[in-house]
Amino acid sequence: MKIALIATHGLIQFGVAAFARQTVSDVTLTVFESAVEFALKPADERYDLIYIDVSTDTPESISNKLVYVTTYASSEKVIALGIDPGLADMVGYLWTGCHGYVSIHAGEEEMRECLTTVIENRRYISPELLDAILRSGPPASQVSDLSKLLSKRENQIAQLLMQGLKTSQIALEVGTKMSTISTIKRSIFKKLSVDNTLRLKELFYGYRRNIEK
Repeated sequence: MKIALIATHGLIQFGVAAFARQTVSDVTLTVFESAVEFALKPADERYDLIYIDVSTDTPESISNKLVYVTTYASSEKVIALGIDPGLADMVGYLWTGCHGYVSIHAGEEEMRECLTTVIENRRYISPELLDAILRSGPPASQVSDLSKLLSKRENQIAQLLMQGLKTSQIALEVGTKMSTISTIKRSIFKKLSVDNTLRLKELFYGYRRNIEK
């Protein structure tokens, strides 16, 4: 398994390296000092899993960093390592395309559960946070005005784009031609005045944070 770690602090680097070698057989770990360094890697360089340390970032900078990394990570799985966030921030982090969030203080068992869950293509948050989310009811973001600007099909395609799927993958997912997806994508970008998927994510995520404040 190829794992990338985006982290500056030596203790985080050492801890993730030790955990990965104890948990995963035949693991290769590559360390990047920053999200920018990760983005500059060769385009054909892919990883099975990406850990990103956000433990010293503010909620806003965490969101920006996750949007940045998940945009360049394509179909790769991303797990954020941080301190225990608030409920609204946690929902926001997952919305950026992050597949899992685990505390840097988590025990080995929870770290292993998070890794296994994400590798199985499922999202991971701790049971305590999941319970809080379920009890809080539907988020206000579900009725955002931005979504109302798009048709039902455009909203569907926009969600898939922000999850990191490529045009060919979306066409396969929804059962239509790539040319149709490209046309819908252009329509989405035109209606929302954006020119790439990163801006689309930033627009939706920034708007949803604002209406939840």
